[in-house]
Amino acid sequence: MTNTLQNTTALTPQALARETSLSYDLNKMIVGYECEVGSQRGNYISPSIIRDKLLEQGLNYVIVTTDGSSNVDAEIIFPPLIINEISIETYIKPVLNVLERCNCVIRKNCGGHVHVGTRLALNSPSAFNNNQIAHFKNHLSSDLSSFNSGAYISPNNQLTKMLPFEMIKDVIRSYAINQNYISSTLPESRRFHAWSYPINSVLNSNSFINATRVEQFTESDLGKQRAINTKPFTSKFTIEFRQGASTLSGLKLLNWVKFIKWVYVQSMQRCDWTTLVVPVQTETRTIEVETPQQHNNGRSFVARVYDMCRNHNNGQGATIEEIMNATGATDQNIRSRVSELRRAYGQGAIITHTQQANNHVYGDGQIYCRYQILHRFEKVETVNSNNEEMPTVQLLDNLEYDILNGMSHELREWNEHLIETRS
Repeated sequence: MTNTLQNTTALTPQALARETSLSYDLNKMIVGYECEVGSQRGNYISPSIIRDKLLEQGLNYVIVTTDGSSNVDAEIIFPPLIINEISIETYIKPVLNVLERCNCVIRKNCGGHVHVGTRLALNSPSAFNNNQIAHFKNHLSSDLSSFNSGAYISPNNQLTKMLPFEMIKDVIRSYAINQNYISSTLPESRRFHAWSYPINSVLNSNSFINATRVEQFTESDLGKQRAINTKPFTSKFTIEFRQGASTLSGLKLLNWVKFIKWVYVQSMQRCDWTTLVVPVQTETRTIEVETPQQHNNGRSFVARVYDMCRNHNNGQGATIEEIMNATGATDQNIRSRVSELRRAYGQGAIITHTQQANNHVYGDGQIYCRYQILHRFEKVETVNSNNEEMPTVQLLDNLEYDILNGMSHELREWNEHLIETRS
């Protein structure tokens, strides 16, 4: 395994920084929201009631489960989404409205946990979210009680490489430095909550200071009882922000996500992107691959070409002449379909037997070569051993961590409003 420095003489540092910012577009940050809800005393609301009401409205893309915490009747788990104004209105508020109609309330112990992915989306926000909703609909149990897939991200969604470790560490450092300000924007019950305790102490923790991998952050520093929990990284590749209160307000959720994203934006600005090092995959392995009996549904023209090349003449394939006679297609069309099949199954899957091997010479024309699709063949592939290894990047010198510096006027005003109403 080797690393490659992404800086090259062809790119100036400024151009590289611009290219990196385009690759890591924080407007495509992926967020999973977990909404805990309770009820008025003596009026327990079972998850099954919430599930039934959601299904009545056709809202079949969230998980409704129990939590076990005091004052929490149910937890609603949303699909990982790019949370913006559109997704709030389209996918989140309809669910929150049903919760309100079920007389759900946010009690002191109800947390609104936000999982932030360490990869960003490459698809557009609308395409990503549409794929996510479809993915959850396809893999949720019919009663919304469980998710029947090991992958929370739709296979139709493409993601970037992981964000660099130093940037993730800097996000945590920034949160810790600004912990008192952040706590002041939250309800009093969330400021020193036993399951989302402030993380100021990591600034003096040797285990945090010396960590070079997310897995090295300790449970006592950044576990499930802290404002930031890094344990989900090992299974979901997310960082969990636990301190925010649950809410039935789409606006409050949107602005809390915007604030967390702002912490990431500032950390991105503190990175020297000319020093980015991305792990590259250099290991290969040979595997045995079996081609299918038929191509796709077996009914298309390319499927007929596939069948003749794989299954005719006792598996020895067919000549262009034989395929022309069977299908009425031109020789050029057949060659194009064979090229299409090579792209689909790999170069090693198809052997071209020359005209000479079939007892013909060039003067006889170009339709006597024979294509044979092997039933089994050996394929060399790159081992994905470093797929989950994080890139690294150095931080700039003389860093300042004023969370208000550069914050949008709207977000700053919103936070000031929260501080005034909660003081």
